[in-house]
Amino acid sequence: DDALDFDGIYDAIRSAGLDLPERPVAADLDGQVVNCFIKCEADPTGRLRGRRQVALNDSDVHHTHHTKGAVGGVAAAAIGDPAVFVSVAGLQQGPAGGGSVAAIVDLGS
Repeated sequence: DDALDFDGIYDAIRSAGLDLPERPVAADLDGQVVNCFIKCEADPTGRLRGRRQVALNDSDVHHTHHTKGAVGGVAAAAIGDPAVFVSVAGLQQGPAGGGSVAAIVDLGS
């Protein structure tokens, strides 16, 4: 749904075939996530969960770098591993300020 959406990441992991509890945490993944791919975009309103964001107005760093870093950090925290790939410019590939998620899991263990 947005840049802080842990549940969307866990839903992608479930869709890849890994059984998870209702409220998963990184430890529940048991190292079975091989990688997580995310396509995202900063919300064009400049807001995230009702809070003003300044990434779209930063003259020093393009907003895509802010978005990629923030979403990558959220994803790494959700899966407990920095093996994530975040691509920006996800305009019209999900809800405003959101995007799509795909996960690769190892079910052989």
